[in-house]
Amino acid sequence: MNHAITLAMLKARLHENGLAYKVLRSGSMEAVVTQYGGRVFGPFESEDAPGLFWANSAFAGAENFRALIESKDWNIGGDRIWIAPEIPFFVKDRTRFKETYVVQPEIDPGNYLLSGGDGHIALEQNVTAQVFQMRFPKKRVHMQRTLKPILNPLQEMAEVLYFGMEMNSSFTDLSPESRMPIEFWDITQLNPGGEILIPSTTKLEYVDYYAPIGKFIQSHETFSTVKATGTDEFKIALPALQLLGRAAYVSCYDETRYYTIIKQYNNNPSTPYCCEPADRPGMRGCSLFIYNDSGGLGGFTELENSGQTISDGSGIFKSQDQTVYWVYIGPYRQICDIVRRFTGIAYREGTYT
Repeated sequence: MNHAITLAMLKARLHENGLAYKVLRSGSMEAVVTQYGGRVFGPFESEDAPGLFWANSAFAGAENFRALIESKDWNIGGDRIWIAPEIPFFVKDRTRFKETYVVQPEIDPGNYLLSGGDGHIALEQNVTAQVFQMRFPKKRVHMQRTLKPILNPLQEMAEVLYFGMEMNSSFTDLSPESRMPIEFWDITQLNPGGEILIPSTTKLEYVDYYAPIGKFIQSHETFSTVKATGTDEFKIALPALQLLGRAAYVSCYDETRYYTIIKQYNNNPSTPYCCEPADRPGMRGCSLFIYNDSGGLGGFTELENSGQTISDGSGIFKSQDQTVYWVYIGPYRQICDIVRRFTGIAYREGTYT
């Protein structure tokens, strides 16, 4: 693994800065849930092991991490919740997307409350965020997610380490008079070097958001694969109608083992899904997104999914969504078998059937 922030490093930085956290144990690994930014880090095999979610390299040193926190920088890593659509919550002028992109501190790191214990951890916050280029200036929402461990559906698999987590998310519009479609946005930052596997009903269509993805995607009849390099910027959106609500990330863990992160989310083709590219207003209906960093933000890949759309004229102002994560570390052949059983894709590094 080419990015190694260990559990010991993470805990040391949080302790040094008085940042509250809780530990979620599941199977043979554990994750860390932080109040700052409402993040989930890990999972970790041991105190000296790297987390499988990407974490900012600032965690490696006390001085750099303190500077990161004092700046209220959003990019600390882990799994996070944002508000969608990206336009108008993050972009002041869609004709100058990159130049006017801003992460409002009210959204991230926000002001989370952290509660619960090892078997049930909750994060929640009220957010008052600016909306750009709208007839009203602000939008108020309540965001909550609860996390709990889940059983291993492959308990018969020997020689593998397991971590399982269920996340139940509640997203409530507190200002329905300011009408606009909104969704929660779950973003998992991944260490680069592996591949994302996406099962589908047909050969996937996709929407390029930035520079064309080109050679980094391979499309097959019932699945696609995306290279996670962390050094080549692209973002694609995938239509809910063609997806099955599950994707897997596969990568090398150490000299003898691989790992997979399998993410299952609530995919509903009848949901309008309100995110759209800056230069193509109205191109909506995508529930899954993949972003690959150029390296300028630290070198990571993101697997992102949208929640159910609310406040879109349907009279519904609260959503409830569930996301499930199954994580395994083990010998290459067993990881290949696990990926096949969860996705139907016969994965062998570099080849697929």
